[in-house]
Amino acid sequence: MKTKGPFKGQRSWRFGGSAVASALLSAGLVASCSGEASAGPRAGVRNEIAAGPRAGVRGEARSAAAHAARGGRPAAAAIASGLDVERYDLVGDFDWSQGRLHASVTVTLSAAHAPPSTVVLDSGVAVREVRLASGAALPFSADAAAKTLSIELGAHAAPGAALVIDYDAATPHAIFGDTALNVFNPRPGDPDPSRLMYTFSEPEQARDWLPSHDDPADRAFFSVDLHVGAGERLVANGDLVDDSTGGGCVEGRMKYATAYTLPTYLMAFSLGEFEVEEKQGPHGLPLSVWHRPGVRGDFKGTLDELARLVRTLEGLTGVAYPFEKYALVLVPDMGGEEHASISFQDENGSAHPDLGGDLALTTHELAHQWFGDLVTVASWDELWIKEGMATLLEYEGTRTHLDRDGVGLFGMDARFILSGQPVRDTSTPPQAKYHTGSYDRAGWVFAQLRALVGEAAFWGGLRQVLNDHRFGAVDREGLLAPFRAALGEEGLAKVRRATDAYELPALTVESLAVGARVTFDDPEGALFAPMSVAWHRADGSVETVDIAPGVPTDLVPSSPDDLLVIDPLDIHPAWSLFMVDPASFDAYFSSVEPWRTPATPAQRARFLEVGGGHQEGALIEGGALPAMAPQEFAGFLGALDSDDARAVAVQHACGLAASEGGGWVEAARRALRHRRAFTFGIDFVGYDACADVLPAAELFSDNWPKLLTGLDEPLLDEVEITYLSKFSAGSPAENLSIWSAVFEQGYSGRVRRTASNALSTFAFSLPPGEHPAWRAKTAALLASTGMLETAFPLIFIQRRIAGPTAADNAAGLDAFTTVLHRASLHFAHQLTVCRARSLVKGDEAAWAAFVASVADAELSPDVRAALESPPPGCL
Repeated sequence: MKTKGPFKGQRSWRFGGSAVASALLSAGLVASCSGEASAGPRAGVRNEIAAGPRAGVRGEARSAAAHAARGGRPAAAAIASGLDVERYDLVGDFDWSQGRLHASVTVTLSAAHAPPSTVVLDSGVAVREVRLASGAALPFSADAAAKTLSIELGAHAAPGAALVIDYDAATPHAIFGDTALNVFNPRPGDPDPSRLMYTFSEPEQARDWLPSHDDPADRAFFSVDLHVGAGERLVANGDLVDDSTGGGCVEGRMKYATAYTLPTYLMAFSLGEFEVEEKQGPHGLPLSVWHRPGVRGDFKGTLDELARLVRTLEGLTGVAYPFEKYALVLVPDMGGEEHASISFQDENGSAHPDLGGDLALTTHELAHQWFGDLVTVASWDELWIKEGMATLLEYEGTRTHLDRDGVGLFGMDARFILSGQPVRDTSTPPQAKYHTGSYDRAGWVFAQLRALVGEAAFWGGLRQVLNDHRFGAVDREGLLAPFRAALGEEGLAKVRRATDAYELPALTVESLAVGARVTFDDPEGALFAPMSVAWHRADGSVETVDIAPGVPTDLVPSSPDDLLVIDPLDIHPAWSLFMVDPASFDAYFSSVEPWRTPATPAQRARFLEVGGGHQEGALIEGGALPAMAPQEFAGFLGALDSDDARAVAVQHACGLAASEGGGWVEAARRALRHRRAFTFGIDFVGYDACADVLPAAELFSDNWPKLLTGLDEPLLDEVEITYLSKFSAGSPAENLSIWSAVFEQGYSGRVRRTASNALSTFAFSLPPGEHPAWRAKTAALLASTGMLETAFPLIFIQRRIAGPTAADNAAGLDAFTTVLHRASLHFAHQLTVCRARSLVKGDEAAWAAFVASVADAELSPDVRAALESPPPGCL
């Protein structure tokens, strides 16, 4: 999952440690600063998985020779381009002061094919010299604009040629967008002063730190050998094969090497002052979480969940986890990125598995170890294969929280899709393919395929894909081949059509005297699995109604006690994403949606049997609880199958406490005091409606005073702080005061991110008369931070509470000047320019002064262009 670019996959669309010296997990050793080593959690090589649903499936052999003998590298991986790389061996030294990698890489070409006389590599680095491994210098030329390196082999163009390239790779802070080398020295506003760097290569940034054949279909072996400072550790793909640092105690070198092939975008390493938490997973698999010393989290819980998830994904795919270890590496300014055996994830959004967003992201990246890493995509046009499967498996990993009764829903109701964003996007360059089409809409395609062929054929077909293309690449036809018998040629054609479709089905809803008439028009064929609804009748029977594209279908209850379930298996996204006009919205919410929400005890009983996804959807779209007495709420809450549905139900109870009072006050109070029962879903709800009848200071009398300290010490854990941020303390100014203090003093980056988000939320309701004071305060907070996650909400606030003139907004403009001078905030530069343009309120002299104030800032060409000619949307 590539999540540093413009699109970040979200599971739900509706709303918006202790020090460990270091474990040599991948080598099977645990090193200590005394120089002693003991047998680690993986004595010997794991080649077999335990008997079970995957009995007979073998783990990957852990040697290059064995791997090659088993056909690990596809013989024709990149022959079409005339270039096939066998391995990359990098030796280097990272210069922290300059943010520069000084390195030498040996690029060994395939022994099976003669290379062209001129080898053209993808390269955005500064090359100093190129020579043969034997020492002979080779002529070369670099094209900086095209990012290519041409090497003249001439008479040396023999199979197996090894080219040594000496080069420097810089940290391109000035580039807005994805950066290949990300460096974090101590930043303003970051309570963790440790330094860290990591690579980020998907889809085509590997060339900016490694001269290479940067093609997803060309897999090669990889090793990295780096100088490591005292107290620092290196983590990378593969086994740790050499370490002279004494377990991180002294300056030395560390080297990792893979016994399997990878495309360049999956080759990765990170260097920093890491602490490591570890656990032995299934079949002796070493699991670990790497984090900076000041980063907090439930690391034990995360490791436990990783072990569970490995078992879950092995059981579904029938294929053993394919690599020597799994390391979850927590880094700043990162959504999530899978690399074989190591995933890099957001250090402030990954380490609390009882929060839905954290566990969904962790599941998604782990799922890529099968779909994306063991089998990658043949070209970037096939991005949807790996991202769609990770999206589908994301739900399977979180099912324990979202489908507790195991009804078997597919989880598509919570996915967000847009027309104009196709699943298989062949018209745009790789960087532009990361949108809802390649993630959620691709997951929808897999869900429809699953519904059509059935569970056994679906998972069996995917198992065949993983085995047939093991350590290779797959395209659409290779993916669909195992489903030919189940679908036939006509069915395969429908799937292909759906992956190429740009527009979504269009849903028209017309109200009837009772019920509604619905029509799905689907000219591009995005819908290839049946759309249906189920009426749960008063007599206990269930009547399924299929809705064929283009055919008006009446949804009419036969009794006031009927309950409607839309899309019973949750194969498709929510209907609200397909509606064509406001009239259809109105008709849907007046004539269809009410039949989804129970109005009688009998309906409520059936409602509690239909699965968590339907419960959540009905509670959100209905905007209210089913009719019940306050004393029935605790039982209803406990019977819901989804933690997300529970969180929404408590939100509604909060509203009833405020509007009706009486028994609802106590019902809401009891629920809110037992928040661990629904914490998983609190990312997308708020409980400020309780403020008048259930004051937070009273409701949380033990913890609220701790919040008021500013939390410079860990008096509350991060999940509790996230929970408290959902409650109002009273007036907007009181809320802003509390969270300003936490923003300035909070003991961890995640705590400060929570404070920043809370400031953004509560600024919405700030009375205009109080805007001037908070413009100055929030601008000062913005100027104080170099952390991207805390800066973004404050940038938005400046526009939200802006004054009528540039002079009124002077503090915000000054803060924006600081942002544009801060390299660690380069991802926010483009947005900052846009927001600055809105703050000058058409005053061209003020705009000219702002542009002059950043004349000396290190900015990308795109940002400079925006300063010279701001896009119309910025106004």
